[in-house]
Formats: sequence, C-alpha cells, structure tokens
Amino acid sequence: ETSGRPPPGLRAYPRKGVAPRLFAQMPANRLLVLLLAPVAASAFEQKLLIAGKTAASWPGFASKVNRVVLGHPVVTSNAYTKWFQEGAVSDAEARDLIVQFSVFSNLFLEAQLANVINAGSREEMREGKEILANKLGVVNNNHHRHHPARAREPSLADGLDHEIVTTEGTIEGGIFHFRAGHYEWLLDIGETLGLGFDDMGKRRHGAPTTLHFCGALRVVYGSEDPETALAALFAVKNWAAAGFWDELIEGWKGINAKRDTRVPVGF
Repeated sequence: ETSGRPPPGLRAYPRKGVAPRLFAQMPANRLLVLLLAPVAASAFEQKLLIAGKTAASWPGFASKVNRVVLGHPVVTSNAYTKWFQEGAVSDAEARDLIVQFSVFSNLFLEAQLANVINAGSREEMREGKEILANKLGVVNNNHHRHHPARAREPSLADGLDHEIVTTEGTIEGGIFHFRAGHYEWLLDIGETLGLGFDDMGKRRHGAPTTLHFCGALRVVYGSEDPETALAALFAVKNWAAAGFWDELIEGWKGINAKRDTRVPVGF
C-alpha cells in the first residue's frame, strides 16, 4: 500500500485518551518508504555493485539515506516508546504491548526464514540462519566464556539464565535450549501480567497495524530482490538500534516499582 491511505484500523498515535501502539507510528506509505530505503551503512559498501551505485554517487546516496531512514521520526523520536518510558502504564496497556510484540515476534520468524531462503549468497544465508536459530533457542557458542552453557530454570532478577543466554559468539557449535527461545521469554512476561499461552503470539491476536507491519516486513525483508532485502535489513537494524529498547526498559522499571509481582525485564 503506497497510495498514502492507511489500511483499516490504522490510526495516528498518540491520541488524547488512547494509548499509542508500537507498530502504529506512521502511515502505511511512510512505513514502506522506511523499509525500502537504500542501504547506506559501511558494512554494506561491498554491496554497491548490486545496488548499481558508483563511488562518485555514494555521497549523495548516503545523504539521502541519512535523511530518509536515519532521520525518520520513528528512528529519532519514537512516540510510543517515549510515552511508555514514563512508566504511567496500566496493566491493560502493558498487556497490549506484550500481546502485539508476541505476534510480531512469531511472524518475524516467517520473514527471517524467507530471508534465509532468498539469500543471495552462502554467506548471507548463514547470516540469516544465525538470527533465526538464535531466536528459536540455539545458544551462541562463545568460546570466551569460562563455563559451558547448561540448561536450567532462570534464577536471576532479570528473568534470564545467563549461563544459557549470551549476545556474543555464533550458533556454530551452539546448543539448543527451549528456555533460550526469545518467545519463551515473552511468555514469561505475559504470565506475570495474567496472559496465558492461548492469549499471545497468534495472527488472530494482532491489531491491524501490527499485522500490516509484519506483512510489509515479510515482503521486503524476505524479498528475492537483493536491493530490497538489504535495504529492509538496514532500516530495521537502525530502527532497533536507535534506543527505543532503553526507553521500554525504563518504562518496565516504572511499572515494576508499582507492582507486587515484578515483570522480568531480561528480554
């Protein structure tokens, strides 16, 4: 959808008296502009030949990407996460976030699998498998750790067992643990908020805006066209790295300060 008309149910947030939603930050056409923007990170400079760019055109190309992607409001000033950061969130609003994020988390697996299937090289295929397998529960094999990974129930305050969770290393030689699956951490959060397994993660639980976002992600991030897939990867990674996680964590800390039962924030 690039006509400028948002899909049914898409609304501008925040709106007086209505909590904003994480996946409803921009009209549909702007969402696709963000995801379809050309790649501009130094890590992808070797892809310039694929994108048909030359060294002479690179400065203008990078400038456009900085303006369109890195300067996009959802990257520079995410209205939802700034609202959530204040911590003045009801249990119902917290549940809404977890339910919608659980739908995204599950449907992202479809997009990631498509990204692996449509990879343009063995290297890119393996990079995609790193992400997919880790999300499903394959623990990164980090040779620098002093203790081998072993499966046991989480016992730390953040709800994660750091003996089986690490952000460093590779899935090559890693070990699968059910408890290391990212979705299982969302289930743990949901349980503390009164959500059961049947209340989360299914397409039927998704708001129109969430499903629209996931659908667009499946099309562009999992695209067979290398330019489109790389552009989507760049846009999504910069969106995720822009700091909204810090704002969400601050919000959860505020929520926990008011609750008798703490919500695990390790995820």
